[in-house]
Amino acid sequence: MLIRSLILAVMALLLCATEAPAQFATSATTSLTVTPALTGSGAYVNGYCIGPLQTVNLASFTSPSQGQAMPNQNGSLWLTGLTVTDASKQAAAINLFIFDQKPTTTFADQTACTINSADYPKITAIVQIGSYVTDDGTQSGATVDVANLEQLGINLNLGSNNKTFYAVAMSNNATPTYTSTTALTFKYKVTY
Repeated sequence: MLIRSLILAVMALLLCATEAPAQFATSATTSLTVTPALTGSGAYVNGYCIGPLQTVNLASFTSPSQGQAMPNQNGSLWLTGLTVTDASKQAAAINLFIFDQKPTTTFADQTACTINSADYPKITAIVQIGSYVTDDGTQSGATVDVANLEQLGINLNLGSNNKTFYAVAMSNNATPTYTSTTALTFKYKVTY
């Protein structure tokens, strides 16, 4: 009897360990690509904004599997992945600040990226981007550097009627020189 109880307990633990988290049990995933407007000339300085404030609005997305408007489960949106594509092949380290509310700070491309202290509580996460691979053109059709971050698991906590979050990219111990105004793209993968 004792051995049977132990076996059942171990099986129950293994089953629980392999189940998907409850918040993703009936979820769907979508993605949105943002291309911030860059200056396209001259080197960035460490701590400079790379592009202006990015607005990521998910309100118009529908669930690809359900064909229904994206549900808002009391603001339960999860940033589960991020892909950064760099057409200028700078592979620069970037800190990406994610805000759950629109910050009051004005962020301008290629200027000091200083966040107002009143906006600190609005920061949901800081994602560090630093590991790139070079796509020789077989995947994207062009030679680019790509940073792909998966399994981020960042709860965006947007509130009951909000499907918008914000981000700003800041150079992190890097001085990249982007060769066009559309050299960077940020593809946000969101599970809801």
